[in-house]
Amino acid sequence: MTCRCARSRGGVARALAHRGPQAFPYPNPVPIRRRSTVRPRGARLAKGLCLRVVEVGEAAEVRDGARVGARAASLVQPWHLGLLGIVALGFLVRWLPMAGSDFPLSDGGLFAQMTEDLRAAGYRLPAVTDYNGAGIPFVYPPLGFYLAALLSELPGVEVTGALRILPLLASTLTVAATFPLAARLLRSRNAALLATLVFALLPWSFNWLIVGGGATRALGLLFAIAALVFVYDTFHRDDRRWAAAPGVLLAAAVLSHMEMGWFAIFSSAVLLLSEPSRLRRNLVLSAGGGLALVALTAPWWAVSLSRHGVEPFLAATDTGGWSPNILVQVFMFRFTGAPLLDVFGVLGLLGAAWCVARRQYLLPMWMVAIILLDPRKAHGLLMLPLAMLAAVALVEVVLPALDRGREATARRGLPRLRSVGGVVLALVVVHGAFGAVTAGSLAPSFAWAYTTPVPAEDRGAMAWVAAHTPEPARFAIVTEALNWGEDRTMEWFPALAQRVSLVTPQGSEWLPDGAYQAAIERYNTLQACRTQDAACLIEWSRAHDAPFTHVYLSSRAVEGDPGSVVARLSDCCAALVASLDGRVDFRLLYEDGPVRVYEYVPGVVPPPPPAVAGR
Repeated sequence: MTCRCARSRGGVARALAHRGPQAFPYPNPVPIRRRSTVRPRGARLAKGLCLRVVEVGEAAEVRDGARVGARAASLVQPWHLGLLGIVALGFLVRWLPMAGSDFPLSDGGLFAQMTEDLRAAGYRLPAVTDYNGAGIPFVYPPLGFYLAALLSELPGVEVTGALRILPLLASTLTVAATFPLAARLLRSRNAALLATLVFALLPWSFNWLIVGGGATRALGLLFAIAALVFVYDTFHRDDRRWAAAPGVLLAAAVLSHMEMGWFAIFSSAVLLLSEPSRLRRNLVLSAGGGLALVALTAPWWAVSLSRHGVEPFLAATDTGGWSPNILVQVFMFRFTGAPLLDVFGVLGLLGAAWCVARRQYLLPMWMVAIILLDPRKAHGLLMLPLAMLAAVALVEVVLPALDRGREATARRGLPRLRSVGGVVLALVVVHGAFGAVTAGSLAPSFAWAYTTPVPAEDRGAMAWVAAHTPEPARFAIVTEALNWGEDRTMEWFPALAQRVSLVTPQGSEWLPDGAYQAAIERYNTLQACRTQDAACLIEWSRAHDAPFTHVYLSSRAVEGDPGSVVARLSDCCAALVASLDGRVDFRLLYEDGPVRVYEYVPGVVPPPPPAVAGR
């Protein structure tokens, strides 16, 4: 006969402790003092232990039940609930900007058209996309388009609906994926939870992912983070069970978004250099992962190269560029998108300084690599190491300093604040959550660029254009946007109106002969006409050899702080509207609030100005 604790509090752990430490599902369990396993029949129940005598067969059942109970208990740990809460908070701050809209935020017109093209081709890669009638090669990594197309096959889900669902889900999952990566790099579960919380709340960690274009960007970042988790394990551990995972996930990142794939690749190189003692072994493993990456992405790049050669890829690589602006914003603590005091930015730089002082260079080196090797996406990608560095600052600098200050006040006989560290941490989190939720309302240009969809008036006007203008029509588009990257109206016009826009750069990065830079130049010079008269449009057409048949004008006022750039544009296009209305060679075809569509009839000569008496 053997004796087990079958019902008492902690009985499962005591039963497992009897069988030795190997029975406990987690390493380093709380030590449990063994008790005698044999008691005489009829022994008095020990107070609080509920020990009783059982038969050998019944003891086996108890052991099995204890094992099942331990496994069930291990499924839900306090930190699991904490991580679930952080992911839920991350979902909330990402969902709120799109809660009141039935259309994708900001950009995504090119991706909507490419998704429609993929569906029309029966899920075979088309040769070109119909977007903007420019013959743009369909060489963009297609995984996001396939997922969006499959989502749009569901009842009641259109392509535009898929471009709302997919970015939201993928962006939320990046929060969950951050935890295992942070746990490995920081080697602390609590610090990893803090890093995940900071990442969930940083505006620049999600504002560029929840928009329509996030269908590829968010998906690519998700796979990139997951790939780095397994790359780290491959480089630092000898477990071969998941040896194929890095290559598969790196391929998924590349097939989702080329820049996210590039980010995953050079970040893997940073992890490789961080473990010099295994460099030769890890180089061999990296070569194997690289071969898997090439093989798994071959169905995409092989077809693209056979159709279009290397020219589209060479053209696309020439569209980025390094700018010192990111460094200026880093050192001015204004690079996380926070509308108020950039607390997390300050903490991140403090954590970087602490790491450098302790000769722990991995995270600072990762930040430098992002700035140098992927400057175009640096704002968003920096949020990943920055969140971890902010957690380092909190755990290693801020909270210990508060504890030392609390002890010093106690020694001096001053009132002791028992939870000052917790209060400060709570204030930091509340500040971050408030900034994430209110980033749009407190920073109008931020909201305009990333948290608003194409207005309903513009969508209605574009539908009217598609139905009532000839297909060969060519449009000069003038809007209130500050720059082409934030001009959602211009970007969605070719997809919704199915007409040519002369100023849309999206997609032209895959075209040769500097088409991308030429499109940006056309856009910038045309937008300068919004404060001038109709003659500016005609001169623009001649200067750029860009004849147009129609003018699409979206002169919506943009509110902002007095004196700001946004406020100065609040009277956008008033002079141009007055000039167009006063000319006979521009006929107003459509008007709905701030949106106007004009037809340009160059053969009509405006009457000469009236004679002035005395001349």
